[in-house]
Amino acid sequence: RVLPRLAEGAALAALVVGVAGLAQLVITGPVTLAGLVRLDAVSATMVVLVSFVGWVVVRYTRSYLDGEAREGAFHGLLLAALAAVNLQVQAA
Repeated sequence: RVLPRLAEGAALAALVVGVAGLAQLVITGPVTLAGLVRLDAVSATMVVLVSFVGWVVVRYTRSYLDGEAREGAFHGLLLAALAAVNLQVQAA
């Protein structure tokens, strides 16, 4: 199936972006973008943590829910929840 692989790729991409944000924080220091999104040590660490746990959950459910009728809907809602948590963590 395509959707579970796509969901796993999206979760992994979120983890890569989180690690890139952490690297940017180390290089440039804390920053607030447009007064809406903050990048500091706590938010960068939480984004990496949430993204890593999210990727692990998506990877596990990809094999556990294989063949279930609403597998695609589950992965979509899980990714939406991960995106909402990451946005909340970075909100200024």
